[in-house]
Amino acid sequence: MKHLFVAATALCCLMSATTASAANADTVRVIDNPAKVIITEDSLGSHVNIVGASGKSSAYTYSVKHGDDDVVKTKQDTDWNLNNPFAKGGTDRRSHWSLVCGGLYFGWGWYNGTSDNAPEIKDNLGHTKQFGILDIFGVRYSTLHGQAISLGVGFEASSYRIHNGMQFTKGDDGKMTAIGFPENSHKHSSEMSFVSIQFPLMIEQRAGNVKFFAGPLLKLSPWAKIENKYTIGDRDYNENIRKIHQRIFTCDLMGGVSWSGCGLYVRYQPQNLFKSGWGPEFKSISMGIIIGM
Repeated sequence: MKHLFVAATALCCLMSATTASAANADTVRVIDNPAKVIITEDSLGSHVNIVGASGKSSAYTYSVKHGDDDVVKTKQDTDWNLNNPFAKGGTDRRSHWSLVCGGLYFGWGWYNGTSDNAPEIKDNLGHTKQFGILDIFGVRYSTLHGQAISLGVGFEASSYRIHNGMQFTKGDDGKMTAIGFPENSHKHSSEMSFVSIQFPLMIEQRAGNVKFFAGPLLKLSPWAKIENKYTIGDRDYNENIRKIHQRIFTCDLMGGVSWSGCGLYVRYQPQNLFKSGWGPEFKSISMGIIIGM
């Protein structure tokens, strides 16, 4: 019993001494404002190389040898930051999430009829214009290899014009059609306008200051109208027609390239703008300038 008490006392003293030694670890070296810290690991252990410490050109290296049972763990922080769409890309090469705002664009294009259900429209199609922003607010996940994927909420206003003295209108049955302007009129203008909320899902690849991007855009288009303008004599006429039976949900495809935040894009509209049987079937393709991408 006496021997057991002595052994227990000795063990407690040893544990206390070990704990005190760990709590009062010696400071190896203090380095203020290092220019660069490089941490490497190999079969011999971990090495901390501090370059240009305290404004000096000499380097200081500290190495720790690991035993067979040692486990070295590293922690990757997941950080969120607000990305300035008009600033050049940073030097952070870590995989991370970020908040994004940008992608202001404006473009011009063409649309073509794909059916004969409204030949008076199909034979007189003009051009299309669009203006919008891809991400009023969005999130992006970027990898350390330059890839990224983003999902956001944006806005777009688009218009489709008709030429050759024709104007969009609704027939007695409520369907979209086209008729000529009144006789003796001039200064003709006729277009369909759509206002949409869009949800772009973009896949990106960065190579230096150059970025390639592509992806689908789901569009919600609850607002649409026809606007016709013309002049007879000295009097101007302006006619607005609503409830034109547009599709509420459509999906476009977009791709492009940017350099230091400014670039070019191409956009394709594969779906018809109107509900089946209520308007002409046509597709459109457009291109333009994008800023802050």
